[in-house]
Amino acid sequence: MFSVLLVCADCGSKLGYHFNQANHDITYFNCMGYNRGSRKICTSTHYIRTDFLEQVVLGEIKRLMKFATLYENEFAKIVMGNSIKTAEQERRSKQKELNSLLARDKELDLLFEKIYEDNTLGRISDDRFSKLSVKYETEQKENEVKINELQAELDNELLQAICFYLLFVNIQGQGN
Repeated sequence: MFSVLLVCADCGSKLGYHFNQANHDITYFNCMGYNRGSRKICTSTHYIRTDFLEQVVLGEIKRLMKFATLYENEFAKIVMGNSIKTAEQERRSKQKELNSLLARDKELDLLFEKIYEDNTLGRISDDRFSKLSVKYETEQKENEVKINELQAELDNELLQAICFYLLFVNIQGQGN
């Protein structure tokens, strides 16, 4: 359960799951970089028994649950505040990507107009015009799909944010 989460504090290597040869009920994690052949990355085993680790984690969960029970409104504000921050960061990222795609869409329109004019004036061949126009149209169609998807996601996230905000305000109102 913990094997993908645990790393050595000194060398950053993963902590591997092992069991005691004499007693298979005793399991533990230790540094994978310790005494690893000729690559001795770490000088310390950083050994931790699984049962001790489970007790520590269970203790932290109980402490968090006690806080959440005693200070329900404050806990909800903290959790919701973090969720709002994360959602806002994701929204900004998607909006940036959308703006980039919209700018590229306009740029493709201008490029298409330019190659059309160049073809009409004889600056580029009909064959070259056909290849470029197919390339630009393909890219524009792909971008259009992405634009529509991103716009739908942003609209949906906006509705969720409004609902989340109303819930957050309601919880704050109950705490006062």
